[in-house]
Amino acid sequence: MSDGSPDIDQPSAHPARDPRSTGELFRVALAEPDVDARWRAVQALHWRGGRDVFDRAAALCQGARPIERMTGADVLAELGLPDHDYPDEATAILAALLERERDARVLASVLTAFGHLGGPPDLGVAAPLADHADPAVRHSLAYALGFREEPLAVETLIALTRDEEANVRDWATFGLGQGDADSPALRDALAVRLDDEDDDVRAEAIAGLGHRVSIVTNLSASQGRLAAFVRAAAGRVGVFSCSLHLEYVEDVDAYCDKARWLQDALCAAADPSLPAPHLCVTSVATRAALPGLPGLHRRFAEVGLAHKIQPEKQDGAVIEYAPDEAAVLLQLGGHNRTGAIENDFRGMPCWAGARYFVLDDGGQAFRCYPSRRARLEPLADFLSPSFALFEDARPCRYRSCTCTVPIARGMMPREVA
Repeated sequence: MSDGSPDIDQPSAHPARDPRSTGELFRVALAEPDVDARWRAVQALHWRGGRDVFDRAAALCQGARPIERMTGADVLAELGLPDHDYPDEATAILAALLERERDARVLASVLTAFGHLGGPPDLGVAAPLADHADPAVRHSLAYALGFREEPLAVETLIALTRDEEANVRDWATFGLGQGDADSPALRDALAVRLDDEDDDVRAEAIAGLGHRVSIVTNLSASQGRLAAFVRAAAGRVGVFSCSLHLEYVEDVDAYCDKARWLQDALCAAADPSLPAPHLCVTSVATRAALPGLPGLHRRFAEVGLAHKIQPEKQDGAVIEYAPDEAAVLLQLGGHNRTGAIENDFRGMPCWAGARYFVLDDGGQAFRCYPSRRARLEPLADFLSPSFALFEDARPCRYRSCTCTVPIARGMMPREVA
């Protein structure tokens, strides 16, 4: 997500140590056709700050040429880094410029500057630019209005979440999701973006709604696709469960390396305000696989990966293990480390469907995994207006808690009375 400034590789010298004179930096900013070189000059002026730079930038905002007004706005945007010099004066100059400006490039620069200065002081002047023909102007408006709580700012951001340009929707969704404003209309707008075609927009919607996402996969996706998921999830992954089907995986070492890489990637991208993401590898304890599971368990433990065992089921029911087989299963923690091979909570209160739910690959929501398997207790299509979570705990209807998520999250008793 970009704030409108060019994405460039900075030279080794910090812009605060740029040896060029103030006059030379302004000449480069006004005349340099190389966008990166121009922006390096602007950044140097940001760090230089002071009254002389401010006065020159303010005068440029009155210039006859668009490049002059654009440069004036670009410099005032972050003058005096790492703080801000003369922010009130800069805001007044830019507000006057916004009222009279018609050039799209200048409008984009002025709005981006307001994004660094707390937003435009007159929303009535800025908001109509949501309909501007130039996507750069709409993108900068979304950036300028982020975190503003006034009804007109929120209404404008909601409109921009429907923009045809992905980067406009991205910043508008981010602004709505990360600000303190809240309303049914705002949440509805974020919910619509959950189905956006752009990964970054979907991630901002997920973050804005406060959801965490847990995934079950066989880890067959490419590393590039997994990396794209990590970026899209924006640090809000709860559990990433990797099913290891030994009958299909020929190179367990390669699988292990891939899982370890993914665990590191999830942790690096984690939102520090949330519990750390947890990656685990699961294996089904078929009779053929059971003798090798203790060694596999140790193998994953050596590289810092959690390994969980699931009992084999036939026709929806856990098979009857021999005593020695059951002992091995329990030694490995039982079903997903619950300490039991099968968990039967029928008739007992469970918060699944109220504090947690399951989505299938078609977007259909269910109370829990047993609910999805039995096609009972559906919560409707996730994007349907009729979608709603349960309001309280309800009795469990299933013989076996096959996913164990409600158990692990404390949504039902850990022991049967």
